[in-house]
Amino acid sequence: MHNTTRRRVRKGDAWMHIPDPDRLDRLRRMRHISVRDLAAAAGWSSPSYMHRVLAGTVTSVTPDAATRIAAYLEMPIDVLFVPRIATVGAHEHRQAVAA
Repeated sequence: MHNTTRRRVRKGDAWMHIPDPDRLDRLRRMRHISVRDLAAAAGWSSPSYMHRVLAGTVTSVTPDAATRIAAYLEMPIDVLFVPRIATVGAHEHRQAVAA
């Protein structure tokens, strides 16, 4: 289930970027899937996080959630998501931004 606690990004962490949240929402609506059902398919207990994904305020999800979403929408994962790997951790990123 979705954990609302933010986890610190560590170097080497993987996530899936969402380049076109509108595409996700169009596919969801075309297939008559509710936001609640898509959130549940992603493994999240609340639809609020999915609403943020579809609105574009959340720009990435875990690889597991991306896999579940793509499967539920019956789409290849690479059509909806782009894999990313953190090259620096959160601490190093804050230091670089502050410099």
